[in-house]
Amino acid sequence: MPKTVAIDFDGVLAQYDGWKGEEHLGEPMAGAREFCQRVLDAGYRIAIHTTRKPLQVEEWWKEHHFPATKEVMIPLTTKPTAVVYIDDRAYRFTGNWQAAWEAITQPAYWEGDDGGSPD
Repeated sequence: MPKTVAIDFDGVLAQYDGWKGEEHLGEPMAGAREFCQRVLDAGYRIAIHTTRKPLQVEEWWKEHHFPATKEVMIPLTTKPTAVVYIDDRAYRFTGNWQAAWEAITQPAYWEGDDGGSPD
C-alpha cells in the first residue's frame, strides 16, 4: 500500500480568507493541482483532511480538474495516518514546551498573496 501525504483543504489546497459559510469553497491555490499530481506521480496517496463535507470537497476537486484517481481520499472523521501533514496552521513539536506555548500565543500563520490565510 502506498504511503499517504495528508493535505489540509482550506488555506492550502483552496484559497481561504475567513469563513463565508458552509457552501463557500475558495478557488484552488496557485500550484496546488500540479503539486498534487507530483505527489501522486511519486507513488503516494493523498488524504485531504478537512472538516468540510467529503462530497462537497470531492465535487470541488473534480470541478477544478485535480487528478482523477482512487489514490485520493477524503476521510470522514478521523485524522489520516500519513508520512507528512501539510497544513497552514501546523506546528511541529520538537520536545520544547516553551516553543509550543509560543506557537499558541504568538502564532505565525502563512498568509500568501493568493488568498491563503487562516480562519
